[in-house]
Amino acid sequence: MHRRLALAVFLSSSGASAHAAPTIEPVPGAPSLTTRTNADATHCGGFDVTVRASRDAKSLEPELVAALTLDAPRGLDFDPDHAKAQAASVKRFGAWFADAMATLDKAHKRYEARAADTSLVPAARVEAIARLVQLDRRFADVLARMEIPRSVRTGPYAADATVTFCDTLAEKAQPLIDRADKTAETCRKVAADAKLGPSWWTDVCKAP
Repeated sequence: MHRRLALAVFLSSSGASAHAAPTIEPVPGAPSLTTRTNADATHCGGFDVTVRASRDAKSLEPELVAALTLDAPRGLDFDPDHAKAQAASVKRFGAWFADAMATLDKAHKRYEARAADTSLVPAARVEAIARLVQLDRRFADVLARMEIPRSVRTGPYAADATVTFCDTLAEKAQPLIDRADKTAETCRKVAADAKLGPSWWTDVCKAP
């Protein structure tokens, strides 16, 4: 599924009702993880998207669970009039981003190794490739659906500041989406070459 998180997406989605019932769906191939989507105008794109693990998730690879359940920091304050709070928020976001990238990289390496292991049956390799797609798309969502700090979404310049904030995050998310799309193409090719039938990864790796 191709999801270009550009400015147009934010503008078209940010008016969603915050009172709509949340959508809760199992993560393909990992039903003990669920994706919860809430309409929320305080988040870029108009939605707050989280992934949560049940107790059964301990049967999954810990690297996968850690990466898919990443959440962006909330309650940041980038108001230049609050110098200490601004500095603390910049530091907190930087530390979170570094840790999140390390978590994503650790999971990526696990599934990259499995995907490249030609001794495995094709289905196992395709599943590993599909996990790589999920990892990148999830972290792209984490970035592109971040909470908009109150200091950004309020005040006389809130509209422009919000657009700039969300557009910047969308730009950071786009390389992940592009990589996921390329990996999904590989996923489809390996599956087709092996003549594999439909499975949970079919929707994950389908063409945009």
